[in-house]
Amino acid sequence: MLYVDESACYLLPLLAHTWAPCGQTPVLIEQAGRTHLSLIAAIAPNGQIYVAGQDHSFTSEAIVWFLTKLCGRYRKRNMLIIWQGRLCGWSSHPSQ
Repeated sequence: MLYVDESACYLLPLLAHTWAPCGQTPVLIEQAGRTHLSLIAAIAPNGQIYVAGQDHSFTSEAIVWFLTKLCGRYRKRNMLIIWQGRLCGWSSHPSQ
């Protein structure tokens, strides 16, 4: 059994300290860019973690590549994948 999920991590600058005049709330102005890192990971019940990352969104083909690598790792055993999230690659509901 493997638990799989995919996520995007936006690379924002680290802000450590702020200041403002006494009695005023500090206001932070930061431009959030589009730069991000997409990650996909699988975790097994024994704690083994498999991770892949890329600098653009995962496509259906990239997800199939990741799942193929997992199948190669577990090729002599049955594998159940529990996926949390959306259906990747569908522009609408698959039944439509």
